[in-house]
Amino acid sequence: MRDHVRLGTATAIAFTGLLVAGCAASHPSSSTSSPPGGAPVGASAPNAGAPDSAPSSATSAPRAGAPAGRPARCHTGQLSGRLRMLDAAAGNRYAALTLTNSSSAPCRTFGFVGLQLAGAEGATLPTSVIRESRPGARSITLRPGKSAWTRIHWTVASGAGEPAAGQCEPQPSRLLVIPPDERTQLAAKWPSGSVCDRGKIFVTALSLGTG
Repeated sequence: MRDHVRLGTATAIAFTGLLVAGCAASHPSSSTSSPPGGAPVGASAPNAGAPDSAPSSATSAPRAGAPAGRPARCHTGQLSGRLRMLDAAAGNRYAALTLTNSSSAPCRTFGFVGLQLAGAEGATLPTSVIRESRPGARSITLRPGKSAWTRIHWTVASGAGEPAAGQCEPQPSRLLVIPPDERTQLAAKWPSGSVCDRGKIFVTALSLGTG
């Protein structure tokens, strides 16, 4: 009789264990899993722009815009671009690229622009952008109508394997500009001539003003 009781008790315990395991299997853990060598599923890539940006997490609520009292980031649609030639040097050309807040609200920007030379019919031309270390990047607030600028610098002397100066590369008609942290572009009319050394352009971080 005692053996039957012990057997019945063991069977009940085993059955209860299966029920518990079944409940655990039907209610998976809410922790975020990670693919091999990757970021957590659902996590977004970190923003490479302003110093206060940070990656979002799949388990935390999204941030609702900029901190209180601080303008939101400048988006491409809020800005207009213009290129103005500066003083030249032997074999070198310089221009001020100005981004102006053409919206009715202040916005904030930080860092370097992305650049792409384009021809008259929209075809992209060889472009290689090199960031200069000075001046250092800083956060800039643009009120409506105010501007930030970057100095760009290129050579008109042919590089190795290029045709004669002045014909080293196809002449651009526009410069496509991607503001910091943005993925869309605006266009500025290209001011003068070809960009030799396979489209190499040196660029500084944005500074307040028009240069």
